[in-house]
Amino acid sequence: MAADTQDPPVATEPSRPSAPLPAPADDAPPETPPYLADMLDMLGNPPSPPALRRLLTSAEIPMQGSVIAADPDTAILAAGRLGYPVVLRLASPDIADPAAIGCVTDSLPDRAAVLAAFRALVERAKASRPEARLMGVAIAAAVPDGIACRIGMRGDGEAGPLVWLALPGDAAEQGTSKRPAPFGAATALALIRAHPAFALLDGSDGRPRADTGALAEALARLSVLAALAAGRIKAVEIDPLFVRPEGKGVVAADARIEV
Repeated sequence: MAADTQDPPVATEPSRPSAPLPAPADDAPPETPPYLADMLDMLGNPPSPPALRRLLTSAEIPMQGSVIAADPDTAILAAGRLGYPVVLRLASPDIADPAAIGCVTDSLPDRAAVLAAFRALVERAKASRPEARLMGVAIAAAVPDGIACRIGMRGDGEAGPLVWLALPGDAAEQGTSKRPAPFGAATALALIRAHPAFALLDGSDGRPRADTGALAEALARLSVLAALAAGRIKAVEIDPLFVRPEGKGVVAADARIEV
């Protein structure tokens, strides 16, 4: 018999999947936290920024601590207690996305910068949205490290509630990776790894490896909220969610909601 002269197959690098990998059959979603349903009932319409933060905190999504200051003196006092640098964001129940009207700052190094920024944010808001009720400005300590991503949920889609992930450079408004809710951490991790920009998180570009386990946990917990709030909340977007180096977790700096 003639010898087989075919060349052996050449090993190739597997292509990155374009959709989340199937989750294990036992990948159960996290248990619904106590009081989450109560916080949902108390949300209000329109929800205030503190009410939204309480809802997300009740969902066990790590939120950055902040203080709402109604006047410049209180803002300076709060910034000193939090420690510089700090970031400021306008607080209003009528302005869902302060960044869209230029009412979010970068890191501010000292009290003079806080004072100037407070006045500028309030004046900008009054000029852009004169009818809006202003609660003041939310002050938070700046996150020293981490990759700023976005996560969100929709509760009114034809296919039911879903959760999405957007990484830096995503052109899609609601992320590239999506998954019907609810789901567990293993499904969330598959969703993360399927994202075309996953290299930003896995350290292959020279950065420290990001805490993808903590990101997966946040996505899974948001999926529980999405399932519970289906039909009651149209959308929630957490932006930015800082994914810190491995072992340091994630922290949500701000969020907006559509009811």
